[in-house]
Amino acid sequence: LSGNRLNTLPREIGLLTQLKKIDLTNNNLSSLPKSFGELKDLEEIFIAHNRISKVSKSWCRLRQLKIMDAGNNRLKKLPNQIVQLQLLSVLLLDSNQLVCLPKSFGQLENLSGIYLQHNSLKLLPESFTKLHLITSLEISENRITRLLSSLSEMRNLRQIYASNNLLSTLPDSIEKMKTLMIVKLDHNQFSTFPESLLKSKSIIVLDLQQNGLKHVPELHLSMTNLADLYLDQFPISEAIKEIKLYTSIDSALKYANEVYRLDLSYQKLQRLPESFGSLSELRWLNLNYNRL
Repeated sequence: LSGNRLNTLPREIGLLTQLKKIDLTNNNLSSLPKSFGELKDLEEIFIAHNRISKVSKSWCRLRQLKIMDAGNNRLKKLPNQIVQLQLLSVLLLDSNQLVCLPKSFGQLENLSGIYLQHNSLKLLPESFTKLHLITSLEISENRITRLLSSLSEMRNLRQIYASNNLLSTLPDSIEKMKTLMIVKLDHNQFSTFPESLLKSKSIIVLDLQQNGLKHVPELHLSMTNLADLYLDQFPISEAIKEIKLYTSIDSALKYANEVYRLDLSYQKLQRLPESFGSLSELRWLNLNYNRL
């Protein structure tokens, strides 16, 4: 039923009690009938790109539900009863208007994928760290001011995507996260380098662009597995030149003698400037997918 410009669904849809999957994406739905909760065998629901502003409590009777994609709607909150969906493993809530999650959200113990980017969240509930199956924390483009101090309890977490928030500090517990590999914290409010990151031995990719950093410590002495480092364009020490990754020609040419690694993939380049030859220290270059 996707892409049919539907404004409403008939109440009779609740009679389709054997239904396992329903795709209602790309319509004009602002709500679903209460009878929707009668689809007791439903395992997958796709309602992204509609105008839905409320998750009805009746949905929480869908006890067989495993996947819900409700991204790109107008949701502002979720009912507390959502924790009754104990088989739910993937929940997409990106690009909504959520300001908070239920306090008991962490009771969704089978949840392995949760997507919360592009909302208005200020803080995650304390119970969130009980979601031990989550491998990627997707919270970019929110208004989050701090990460939970118990974050290290998410023992399978490998990636944190928290770009474009209001973070200025990180919890000390991050240094205990042995599986953490990718940390994206660009466009936040860090004025100093987070000390808890300095003690991490597992992080491979770190992005701190567009913060207020004025100084970067000698990362090679502590973050021994760091391979890709994204920072704003300011002079850097010899110790981190080999892991600092530049991603634009202009910034690379500005600090030509400091550029060891340059990634210019997917930038629609048709030619390279003559001054490109000034990158005398360049050791790694990616020009894939351009128009050269």
